[in-house]
Order: sequence, then structure tokens, then C-alpha cells
Amino acid sequence: MEQRKPKPMLRLRAVKQIIPYSTSTIYDRISKGTFPKPVPIGPRAVAWIEDEVLELQEKLIAERDGRRAK
Repeated sequence: MEQRKPKPMLRLRAVKQIIPYSTSTIYDRISKGTFPKPVPIGPRAVAWIEDEVLELQEKLIAERDGRRAK
């Protein structure tokens, strides 16, 4: 049986350290489908999967450089 690795998750403050958008911009882009959706982790708490946030960061850098992300 293959053992799964845990996926690190980030709270909003950590997400904003990687992609420094305002909270309202993040939620606006989530509604437009251009930002990763958060995962509910409690009644009033959400977190983002770290890999998805890092993929978006790479995409933004690639767009700046005029190339496609990996």
C-alpha cells in the first residue's frame, strides 16, 4: 500500500506572504476562478494547499517573463 504524504496547508496570513494580494482581492479572484479555492478546516476557518499557492506564484512569474509556467 502506498503511503501518502501530507499536503502542507497555509492560513491566509501565510498565503499573503507568498502572493501579497489584499484579502478582498484574493476572495474576488477565487470567485473568478483565478486563485486557488480554500479548504474548510473548521466552522469558521479555511486554509489553502501550499502547492496550489506556489503553482500560482510560478504562473505569475512566468507571465511576467513572457513564458508559460511548468
